[in-house]
Amino acid sequence: MDMRFLLLLCVVVCVNVSFAQNFPSVYNMLQANCAVSGCHTGISPQSGLDLSGSMTDVYNAIVDVTPQSVTAANKGDKLIKPGYPLNSFLYRKINSGLYADHALTSGEGGNMPQGGTPLADYEREIIKQWIYYGAPDQSNTTQVFNENVVQDYYTLGGAPRIAAPAPPINGFQIHLGPIFLNTNEESEYRLKHQLDLPANVEIVELDVTMNAESHHFILDKFPTTASANAVDEGMRNVNLANFIMGGAELVNAWQASGGKPLPYGAAYFWDNDEHLDLNYHINNYSTTQILPAEVYINIHTQPLGTAVAEMKAVLVPNANSIGTAPGTTNTFSASSNFVGLPDDTAQIWMLASHTHKYGVDYDIYTIDGSGNDVSQIYEGKFDYDNNMPVTNYDWSHPPVRYWDGPDLYPIKASWGLRHEATYTNTGSSPVNWGVTTNDEMMLYYMQYIEGAAKLPSNPTSVDEDKIIDVINFDLYPNPTNSSLHFNYHLPQAENVQIDIADISGKTIAKLVNNYQSRGSKSYHYNVGDLGLSAGMYFVVVNVGGLQQSAKLIVK
Repeated sequence: MDMRFLLLLCVVVCVNVSFAQNFPSVYNMLQANCAVSGCHTGISPQSGLDLSGSMTDVYNAIVDVTPQSVTAANKGDKLIKPGYPLNSFLYRKINSGLYADHALTSGEGGNMPQGGTPLADYEREIIKQWIYYGAPDQSNTTQVFNENVVQDYYTLGGAPRIAAPAPPINGFQIHLGPIFLNTNEESEYRLKHQLDLPANVEIVELDVTMNAESHHFILDKFPTTASANAVDEGMRNVNLANFIMGGAELVNAWQASGGKPLPYGAAYFWDNDEHLDLNYHINNYSTTQILPAEVYINIHTQPLGTAVAEMKAVLVPNANSIGTAPGTTNTFSASSNFVGLPDDTAQIWMLASHTHKYGVDYDIYTIDGSGNDVSQIYEGKFDYDNNMPVTNYDWSHPPVRYWDGPDLYPIKASWGLRHEATYTNTGSSPVNWGVTTNDEMMLYYMQYIEGAAKLPSNPTSVDEDKIIDVINFDLYPNPTNSSLHFNYHLPQAENVQIDIADISGKTIAKLVNNYQSRGSKSYHYNVGDLGLSAGMYFVVVNVGGLQQSAKLIVK
């Protein structure tokens, strides 16, 4: 069976809901509030934008049209940019405080309607939702949402929105939502999101904040611009027939809010114009309240060239039958390998599992070339955060196992892993592979680096190899405010690399990086020439692959 088809079975909720077209409502709001005397109508409408024509005229005047505002245009805004409320200048002009992260900035003028009463909150939200769903025109009924739910939320009330976390100091934040779920509604949606960064970046941590009712959030990215362009802009109602979606590749997945820094020396590598795909599956369990479902992703970055290895990810399903009758318990097993990796090695950093509500255990094993188990490396009934066994497998928040760098867990890629899941059907109907939380799934996902080369040691940690003692490394004066000297002796010829790093691990200066013969070595530097201001640093010494660091104080 094709792996892409297996993958699509793992993360899809089929939504077959149809509502009336949304653009007529948007058009009527613009007509009533903006196409009035002195504004966007008449012979000389403001900003050259006439909103008084027919639906077709107005649609063509606003969708994918560059605004006259130079400030907004320089951001890459359109008057309406399908799928991107944040880059839709006309929407931000009417936002009027509804969303703080969609506010106007200096040079973009004032809110609309100028001098008039702002649109009602639900009206502004309907316009935003229309943009999120790809800004379809009046003839398009493929990407639509329920306006009544939005209006009811703002007029009758609903569940509170989650608090927005502070954005990272080094990096940026992506905000998805809210999308409004009616009572007892389950939904999974995808949204393509193109980055617009000043330069390519290395990602060292991804933190996700989402609703407590979340089933999962998956962050994918498209392998090429062409594959991304083959996918429509805007929120997508996903079904089995259209899930392939340009071959988006896994970056990471979460079943609860949180995040963890990548091991030192590893990073996700993203282009400045990377096309991401945001996949959110959520269930509103309330019978009385509408749920505003949203996600905040904090992306922590570091300068290019800092990491030595790219963190990869893969989601591995068993899409064979996992049929379990009411009142029965069944266990299912499958094996998968990862061919084509350098040195036939994958070094695992993170490993996690996924079932729905009937899952009662999940185990993962390394195997040999004949498929026989070698070692169990994941136990579903274990609390890895507190390093202790637990009684039950928590299917809604399954355990996540990490291996600390630089000692990630190496496996022979061509042999792979075997995963085994157990289900107890306590319901009244048979369950099998399915796309909602009333069905079942069986998959694991892992984060890994390719190849057998170990990650470097974190310069802020102590290295047990004591290479500094072996080579008699002597650093002086320390503390210093002017000159810096160090000597060492190599007992045999080796590759030598000596850098200075700040307390965050960022390399400040590269001092030595070559193959050296045995014998004594001596170096002298001026602190000012190295760009070192007052503070604490680490001199990172790597000899023949063994690494250790020494503290350096600059006064």
